[in-house]
Amino acid sequence: MAISPMRKGATGPDMDLQFTYDSGQTYDLTGVNQATIFVYFYNNDTQVETLGGGTCTIANTTNGEVMYAFGPNDTAIVGRFDVRPQFTSVAGKIIKPDAQALLIKP
Repeated sequence: MAISPMRKGATGPDMDLQFTYDSGQTYDLTGVNQATIFVYFYNNDTQVETLGGGTCTIANTTNGEVMYAFGPNDTAIVGRFDVRPQFTSVAGKIIKPDAQALLIKP
C-alpha cells in the first residue's frame, strides 16, 4: 500500500515494506529474529539518518514482507526521506534491503 505522501505528525497507516535484492528477488525472512529488524529514516534534504521509533512486524516470511508501525516522532519533520530497513540474517550478517521513498508534508 502506497502511503507517501504523509502529513507531519501522522502515525498511520502502517508502511508495508517489501525486502528485495537489487534484482527484485525478495529476501526470505524464515528464521529471522523480529527484534533484529530496524527502520532508519534518511533525510534527503539534510543528509541525516535517524533510527525510526516504530515497530517492525514480519507479515510474510517467504515473501520478505514487513509491516512498520510508525513511532510518534517518525513524521515530525517535513521533507523527503528514504526509508531504509535493516535486519540481521540467520547467519548473523547485517542486511540492508532497498530503500523506499517517503514524503512528509506540513
